[in-house]
Amino acid sequence: MLAISDSDARVEPDYLREMVAPLAKPEVGIVTALFRGMTGGGFFSVLDALGVPAESAPSAFVARKLEGNMKFAFGWSMATTKERLAEIGGFEAIADHHSDDFELGNRIASKGYRVELMRKWIWMVFPRETLHDFLQHELRWSIGLRNVRKAGYLGLALTYGLPWTVLAAIAAPTERLALGYVGAYLLLRLTMAWTVGVWGLGDPVTRRRIWLVPVRDLVNFAVWLAGFFSNTVHWRGLVFRVKQGLLIPLPAVKDVGAGD
Repeated sequence: MLAISDSDARVEPDYLREMVAPLAKPEVGIVTALFRGMTGGGFFSVLDALGVPAESAPSAFVARKLEGNMKFAFGWSMATTKERLAEIGGFEAIADHHSDDFELGNRIASKGYRVELMRKWIWMVFPRETLHDFLQHELRWSIGLRNVRKAGYLGLALTYGLPWTVLAAIAAPTERLALGYVGAYLLLRLTMAWTVGVWGLGDPVTRRRIWLVPVRDLVNFAVWLAGFFSNTVHWRGLVFRVKQGLLIPLPAVKDVGAGD
């Protein structure tokens, strides 16, 4: 079984061979991939494209290092076998879940199989988007994560360097020390983004717009906070409430003034 995101994903000619090759090992249950980004132009599509090289990819590497195995898959590209899919109850078992990509990877990993990263990357094209589009997408992801990994979602508070840096700078007894905190955050954060996004993935968006990583961090923290106060997500014109990881359809709300 092979799944590619319904976003504009582009792959190299050897994609299928590289994607399914790890499944020849009996201990591998599912293969997923990282990506390089391309944008259709616009500030918010660039912020969106920075997400994986600057955040998700480092998180995946940390999870694999600390836990010995990733316990999730990335929805833009996943491959498994019919046998592994049958072991978790088929697509029917995850059909109504908000984060079906997470569920697929997590359930296969819970059976004792490895979640493997493909050796190469795919391309993901981010179309031009508005601030509303961008925030709605980010909030949908945030609400889904809070529902499937509550403890992990709370733990994200420790990973947001920017707000802690601001608090430290405010509490610093001297201006020089405050500037030191800010400088240390910028040095460490941008070094990590460069190491993973540019040196590791060769991502052109990160290379050209790495200075926007702190802006992305600020947005991430704001969306993380907002994720505590809502369980409603919008997807392809439909509205759902997320409860215990499941999508519950809600009646569409008509625009105010419609039909006037």
